[in-house]
Amino acid sequence: MLAARQQNTSALITEWLEAAQAGHCGVTRDLGDCDAGDKGSFGWDVGKTQTTRRAARWCLRQCASCSRCAFVSFSQKYSDCSWYAECDLSQLRPAPSGRKRDFLSGKMSPALLALPEWRVRQTVGENMPRAKSSAARDALRTLMVQRGGPSWLTPSHTLRQAGASVALCLFGKVGTLGDPASFTPADGGSPLVLHAVHAALRRRLIGANPHSVFEVFIHSWNPSLAATFDALYRPAWSLHEREYLKPPARSALRSLSRALRAKRKYEAARGRPFDLAVCLRHDLLFLEPLRLAALPAGQLWFAPTCCHYTSRVRGAPVPSAVTRAHAAMERTCMGEQGIVQELCRTSVAVASGRGDASKVTLEAERNYFINDWIVVAPSATADTFAAIAPRYGRYVAVLDEVGISVKWMHFFFAAHVHAINATAGLRAGVHGIALVRRIPSPKGAGGDCASNVSMPLPPLEEPVLPGMENVCPGRGRIYCSQQHSLYCATGMNEPM
Repeated sequence: MLAARQQNTSALITEWLEAAQAGHCGVTRDLGDCDAGDKGSFGWDVGKTQTTRRAARWCLRQCASCSRCAFVSFSQKYSDCSWYAECDLSQLRPAPSGRKRDFLSGKMSPALLALPEWRVRQTVGENMPRAKSSAARDALRTLMVQRGGPSWLTPSHTLRQAGASVALCLFGKVGTLGDPASFTPADGGSPLVLHAVHAALRRRLIGANPHSVFEVFIHSWNPSLAATFDALYRPAWSLHEREYLKPPARSALRSLSRALRAKRKYEAARGRPFDLAVCLRHDLLFLEPLRLAALPAGQLWFAPTCCHYTSRVRGAPVPSAVTRAHAAMERTCMGEQGIVQELCRTSVAVASGRGDASKVTLEAERNYFINDWIVVAPSATADTFAAIAPRYGRYVAVLDEVGISVKWMHFFFAAHVHAINATAGLRAGVHGIALVRRIPSPKGAGGDCASNVSMPLPPLEEPVLPGMENVCPGRGRIYCSQQHSLYCATGMNEPM
């Protein structure tokens, strides 16, 4: 049966390629709005697009997950797969090279959409699958609660005192200025990443908190960079090993565990805990100061994570509130593409990781996606994250139980926050950060441009655990997106 389905898919891809035409349907700049927009770009996945056939399959698969996608244009040369709600295939445009043949375009195949493995879930709300059991989550919660409930902290009280102490824990594998660690060969990280991150940390974290004393704990899977790490940070502890664990999330979790356990031993030796722990990956840049005393009271703090507004039903009528929000976005961004922020859907993230989005359960849809770049927490709460790596199998069982087949750090962190009963104390208090390879361009030449415009969105159909709404505190807020927005270029986003 599986072989027959694969043959059918292969035949449909061949049919699409034979009908495809040279040229593209128009310039795109970002993902766009799959519920109310007219066009966008899915980007490119180097690992899945080495041949024209594989690139066509990947691009069409992305289109299947976007309700407004009716046409696609893709190019291996320009590493782009773009979608369009409308396209005149008789008026296709040439590539920047002037050659039409650098792009292929065509209409989305209804036959591909009809395949079970390509079909976007057609149900929402009460018709979505529910977890058949809560055994894995109950067992993990019981195990973690035995460690003691996480404490609440009011940073404005604790961290304004002279001598307040902060543990800075860096973990993971170092990538390059162009590629993430997961795309970088073993121990192939660039020292330029370390120098850039250290310069930003020194100015915008350590320098921005003069009342606090920082101690640094470093674990990496880059032994060749050990001397660079130690010279830059002069850490209280560091360990640099050859990577031996797969997949990347498991490797990163083990690295985080190593750094946190070293912190705990240091605390035992000095006889008192740190007031706060800041744990971050090696390629995270602070673009603006993070003043820890200004964090809101909470149990732990992450970076905010918002996504495009997305419905779960392909081709469903767009709610009037979303139509109004999209129109406001076009006005605010002066005709350029933008985003109306929304609490992320777990199923969309799972689909982007090539997982089966149709299995994501109702209870997981809005509750299992948290930014994994940085976590800030009271020291004892941070220590609980060290338990994820040795109990990796238990966390995998939790994710399987709620239909999450892609094993990313985002999902592990969310499962952990729920397991330690800290969801209500979750706060998105870390702003102004970016990964080294995703540094926003200056105003007027790219980068996100914040507006002061917010639009009401329809109530969420799925249950949201108390506290999870804080993951996207700007729900409904409009951001003008990445390139050449007149709104940014004219300085209209700045106060007079």
